[in-house]
Amino acid sequence: MEWLDKAEQSCEAREQCGISLHWLITDGSKHLVSLEMCESVVVSNPPGVTVTPLQAGLTKLTKWLERWRAAAAEAAALGLSRDTSYGYWQHNIELPEEVTEATRWFDTAEKLAKAVDTSRLVKFASDGERHIWAVEACRSSWPQFRHWSIQRSFVKWNMLLAEWCELVASTASDQVQAERPDVATMDLITQQLDRAVDCLGDARAEKKKKMERRIRKADMLKKRTCSYCGTTNPLSQVSFAYCGGCRHSVVDRIHWARYCSVECQRAHWLAGHKDECPCVRNE
Repeated sequence: MEWLDKAEQSCEAREQCGISLHWLITDGSKHLVSLEMCESVVVSNPPGVTVTPLQAGLTKLTKWLERWRAAAAEAAALGLSRDTSYGYWQHNIELPEEVTEATRWFDTAEKLAKAVDTSRLVKFASDGERHIWAVEACRSSWPQFRHWSIQRSFVKWNMLLAEWCELVASTASDQVQAERPDVATMDLITQQLDRAVDCLGDARAEKKKKMERRIRKADMLKKRTCSYCGTTNPLSQVSFAYCGGCRHSVVDRIHWARYCSVECQRAHWLAGHKDECPCVRNE
């Protein structure tokens, strides 16, 4: 029970928890077996002996183990190691409760909406609007590894609401004297479509920024990669020295040959760089 209390306190500290999920699952499983054995012994004792504390501990530990195993599965699905910490999972992977609820609700509603009448679609649109606003309100807590996928879902949900509103409007226009939907319905349709377009634009902008960051990182690593032996230094270290002959207007800076040592530069020159270096071709 003492182990469980400490583990629970550490996990509730969110990103401050540096305990690995693998350790929590392995050690927690051992303690669960011990608690189950203790409970079986106590239960076999004469009547009057209480087992409530043990049962409460078993229930609590079982719930935490389920949570840790689910977290480990999500981390593994993203290609992370089994030593990923619980705090890292909470900060970068764990979905906010609002997103989880919205995902579950929209998955069900999308299937049911195909076979419901107009009055139910109006209720779907109203409830969907509530879920979307809840997800939007917690945008600052969207995890890093899930930001793009949440954004895609956000766009899809808005498009679904717009589709439902259009169906409601078209049905209403057939049932009333007016040829077109009422102003309030049209405003709701326009609002949903505009929001979906805006979200899609934000998602594309975010993806573009991500790609630009990857390109910049690749360029920076290229400056720290030896053109002969392929050794690559981390970004925290300075760029490798470059071939003076490649410093030519016909060669972009990022494509200059670079070397981790004088020996590699000489070897690369003899291996064929002397035939491709601009200083030689332009003589």
